[in-house]
Amino acid sequence: KNLRRPDGLQPDDPMASYLADPAAFSAGGSRQVKALAGRRSLDRCEWLRLHVASGAAGYSEDHVRSGCADTVIDTQDVRIIMLDSNHPAGYCEGSLGAAQLAWLEDRLTEVDARRGRLAIIASHHGSLSLSNTHGNDPERKHAAELTAILHRHGCVLAWLVGHRHLHRIAAHPGPSGGFWEITTGSVIDWPSQLRAVEVLRHDDGQIELVCTLLDHDAPAHSLAHLHRELALRFAGNVAVNMQGTAGDGNVGLLRP
Repeated sequence: KNLRRPDGLQPDDPMASYLADPAAFSAGGSRQVKALAGRRSLDRCEWLRLHVASGAAGYSEDHVRSGCADTVIDTQDVRIIMLDSNHPAGYCEGSLGAAQLAWLEDRLTEVDARRGRLAIIASHHGSLSLSNTHGNDPERKHAAELTAILHRHGCVLAWLVGHRHLHRIAAHPGPSGGFWEITTGSVIDWPSQLRAVEVLRHDDGQIELVCTLLDHDAPAHSLAHLHRELALRFAGNVAVNMQGTAGDGNVGLLRP
């Protein structure tokens, strides 16, 4: 367990420097930590295998064999398309592969072919964090390429994202009607909430997304209840920014 950075190590971009030379960060003070047999890293294929074994929607043995985490969940009226936006070369920001975007375009074309059917995209990284250029791989694409595809398909209603640990809802108007980008905070940080997203079709044909923030139902004085209080203290002055404005929380979002 590293306890402090080595003397003289003051990189301008610590994470980029760590990716370039991890050993350089391990030369400071340290202590030994006993390994626990049940605590270890997982690779993508094992992550997929465990999801298949647990009956997770959208995943099958084909995903385990291919190692591909992109998938589709088809409900009665809405197709949910999940994209793996992790960058192969590391770093906290994300990217998408050219093959992923081609696959996405095909899946959205299928939705467009069925009149009245809708699509929702889900990925960890959003428009402000699909920006990873580490490794300079020309096959890795970013937010502009993704949003260009989404704007070509009138079926796209929303893009659900995380990563930034804050609540934020942004409109992306476009020639096919546009879509909403809905960012939800993390339960580990303030305001420690989830978000329910419901799709309603009104009698006049208008589509509404009803977004509702949900607190965990932890008993008073429990560890989970204490965590929420500690999360607020840890957030400090940025707590207001993390919880967003009224328009980023419990809202109804309309699209013609």
